[in-house]
Amino acid sequence: GLYYVNVLKENIVKDALLLAEEQGKQISQEIHALLAKEEDAQLQDLCNLPVFNAKLEILIKRNENIVGAAFVDPEGNVVVAHYRDSSDDIKMLQPDSSYQIDLLDTAQTRWEILINRPLDLHRITFPIRNGEVPLGHLEYGVSESSIFRRISATSQLFTTRIIMMVAILVILVGATFLFLWKMFNHHLALLKEKDQLDKMAYVGTLASGLAHEIRNPLNAMSVNLAVIEEEIEEQPSEMTRRHKGVIGSLQRQIAQLNTTLTNFLRFALPAKIQLAQISLIELLRDTLALLEPEMRRKGIRYTLQAPETCDLAADPNALRQVFMNVLLNAIQALSRGEKRIDITVDVHDRHC
Repeated sequence: GLYYVNVLKENIVKDALLLAEEQGKQISQEIHALLAKEEDAQLQDLCNLPVFNAKLEILIKRNENIVGAAFVDPEGNVVVAHYRDSSDDIKMLQPDSSYQIDLLDTAQTRWEILINRPLDLHRITFPIRNGEVPLGHLEYGVSESSIFRRISATSQLFTTRIIMMVAILVILVGATFLFLWKMFNHHLALLKEKDQLDKMAYVGTLASGLAHEIRNPLNAMSVNLAVIEEEIEEQPSEMTRRHKGVIGSLQRQIAQLNTTLTNFLRFALPAKIQLAQISLIELLRDTLALLEPEMRRKGIRYTLQAPETCDLAADPNALRQVFMNVLLNAIQALSRGEKRIDITVDVHDRHC
């Protein structure tokens, strides 16, 4: 940025000086055109004409960097001068960077004021001739102050734009980084979820095959035990009753293993929930009817206190399995003491 400002400063100063020279050259040509009409005129006589004073004013107004212009005779005396920031009472001095002003106060006392200016002027001169006779020269000063003010304003504008561009770039980079970071985390989460699903699928496949391999022998054992039980019933005796007890125990263990396998498969390969409008009371009574022989065999009584109907949306198979597991746990827990199961269904805010 600093290098750019320095280059910009040099270019602007060069362009301003070239422009001032071209404008001074044009004024000089116009003065020579006027002198061509006056063969014996002197510079002092011509400067009394309004048109010559107008040329200096035009030169100053055309270029804001020109702070003063004057016609100077061959001896170096200022014939007439105009300044951008002064009245007609200001006269150009020798090139010592000072101005002299004559003012009159209310008492008609003349005061002479000397104002020093910084030496930042570029002095440009153009000779004035009437034919081959030198009459003096046109002299004016180009100040760098106004040029530097424009450079400063341009530099400030450039710096502001650079800061804004950098800020916008930082915001864009930050937003892009945040977006990519979120996408990366989301991608990692998807990969982990995919790995988990792959593992679950593998476990489910393995569990399904394992359950199938275990269930087939269990079914064969159950069938063979049923056949043995029928053959034993044809020969009633004390030993037969003991054998029937052992066979019944084996069949219950086989049923328990089948239940465990079913629960394991349900955990490894969870089924989709299929909602349906069902009666909770009827589903509970059907489950109790299935378990009633087992409860009678163990001497367990149960009571059911429930409203006539209680409809809800649920998966009947999943809910039946829940009731079955809870009741089986209760039956297995009632090995001692009072063997009684109390079941109560309440309705709160139209919900069971």
